[in-house]
Amino acid sequence: MKALFVFIAVLFPVLPLHAELRTFKNTKGEEIKAEILDATDARAELKREDGKKFFVPLTSLSEADQKWIAEWRKTHKRFKVEVSAAEKKGNSRTEKGDAFAGKEIKGNDCWYLLTFNNKTAEPLTGLRIEYIVFAPSGVAVPSVCGGSEVADIPAGKSGQVTTGKLFAEQARTVFQAGNSSTVRFTENSLAGMHVELIMAGKPAGTFVYGKVPADAAAQLQQWRDKQQPAKEKAP
Repeated sequence: MKALFVFIAVLFPVLPLHAELRTFKNTKGEEIKAEILDATDARAELKREDGKKFFVPLTSLSEADQKWIAEWRKTHKRFKVEVSAAEKKGNSRTEKGDAFAGKEIKGNDCWYLLTFNNKTAEPLTGLRIEYIVFAPSGVAVPSVCGGSEVADIPAGKSGQVTTGKLFAEQARTVFQAGNSSTVRFTENSLAGMHVELIMAGKPAGTFVYGKVPADAAAQLQQWRDKQQPAKEKAP
């Protein structure tokens, strides 16, 4: 099997945090109104109303604030994931069907292998992707949509999923030499894909590779709408 690898990496927070202003007090009784961005066992990252970000040791905060942050951490997690894509191709084969007007053509099954590197110190759980993959320009096959659950990824480790396959017709070039001719086939590559990451049922990020239509997200949403159970008709 032949494989064409194309690599691209994007690092972004998987689970955006909701703005939540709170008045924090330190052990000296000094107060500041800020939004909490992240927290560990030792410190918290805060953002003031003017946008300035800074870190504070948890031990410098009041006991009430330390307890509040401990509860906040149970429901607010901030992950960083590095996403990479590799295009894979199967062996050359022929295909025949309505999409090709009854003609037998030569091509390859093409798909993407997505790798998710967990760049944080906590396991990444509950990640799901939904995607739309686009065929090469001029190829008479529709795009393919799908969804996949990503297995739990331990801290500092990676996980992988594959997209659905598209049959991409090979480019055909005829070389003429006197009274004879030679046909050469060249493998095509997929145009690109639009991937949406979902964490605990909520949108968490978008990964786009290659060239995709401006309405790629809308096309994916149309597919998503069709997956919903049909509503019962009113009597």
